[in-house]
Amino acid sequence: MDFDDFADSVVRLTGKREAYARPAGQKVRLTAADPAHDVIVRCEVAMDFPTVRDRLEKENFLVLRGEWSDEADEAVDAVDHLFGAVAAVSYEAAGSKVGLWMDAYPGTPTEIEVLDCMYRELLVNGEIPDVPLEKFTEDIHATVVILSANEIRGYVTAKLHDQSAPNLSEMAVLDPPTNND
Repeated sequence: MDFDDFADSVVRLTGKREAYARPAGQKVRLTAADPAHDVIVRCEVAMDFPTVRDRLEKENFLVLRGEWSDEADEAVDAVDHLFGAVAAVSYEAAGSKVGLWMDAYPGTPTEIEVLDCMYRELLVNGEIPDVPLEKFTEDIHATVVILSANEIRGYVTAKLHDQSAPNLSEMAVLDPPTNND
């Protein structure tokens, strides 16, 4: 959720003007809850704590240090501390075989960053000839999928609450491979 929507969402979903804030590196994690209705509202914003507090106080919010959590939060927090995103590349390998290459990143990479990382790894390991990156990406007909920590969180939370997978319509995907033969 965007920080600009947080205050209105908290009031709408909890009926309160109270939020908890926990600094987390260069960000502040905000939560508000209505335990009687099993509602927790979350937001992470790339601002310092005093700025976040001041902006919410201007909206007549009481801002406390801390955080609401549940067991799903604890599981996904462990994921957040390991990496920021996972990327997978499906590609045409030797012959008619399909390959799958995966990696984890501290932030969310772009498709070209993922392909560049894959290219450099395969080149260093001697698994591909020394060709320019552009030719490599043309030849392998790659499909790149990037899951951010938030998308991973959605899957983990859904599993913990025995729900179906989240909608990943904003997932970064390159064009699927085509047969140009």
